[in-house]
Amino acid sequence: MRLFTFVILLVLVSCQNRDQKKEEGAAALVDENLQFQEKTLRGKKINVASVVGDSIDLSKRLLLVYSGYDCGSCVNAAFYLVKKVDSLAKSNHSVIVEIQSDKGRDQLRYKYQQYIYSDNDDLIRKQLKFIKTPAILSFDESGKIDEVYFPQDVQSINESLIQKFAPPN
Repeated sequence: MRLFTFVILLVLVSCQNRDQKKEEGAAALVDENLQFQEKTLRGKKINVASVVGDSIDLSKRLLLVYSGYDCGSCVNAAFYLVKKVDSLAKSNHSVIVEIQSDKGRDQLRYKYQQYIYSDNDDLIRKQLKFIKTPAILSFDESGKIDEVYFPQDVQSINESLIQKFAPPN
């Protein structure tokens, strides 16, 4: 009986270690993919006029792109960062674009008072080769992407990250 119990415990422990290694491998693969996407997007220029109109220039601004299918904590973190940056800018420094989401519900849920644009045809993500969302993109003065951030949760947003996306004084 003791031998049988020992064998069962040994099997359980070995399975647990194998599952943990699989999870670590999957997390490393996700991190590698996000780093690749960040590197690929830097320096790229995109056309958002068909979604937000001709009057909005993305130079030195933030663009948040999110989908109704994104994880709740990720979208929550994205809105948190955008609102923090906008409050430091003392203006509407960010442009938010939703894809297949209920923007009225999102404005209430995240207490966001500014306009949220709709990209019903997924035009922005098509230009960006269908990046992971939510994504926060920062643009330089020439309108090229200079910073990319894929928010996961509010706890991962610190003061240095907020300052990184805040407009220069």
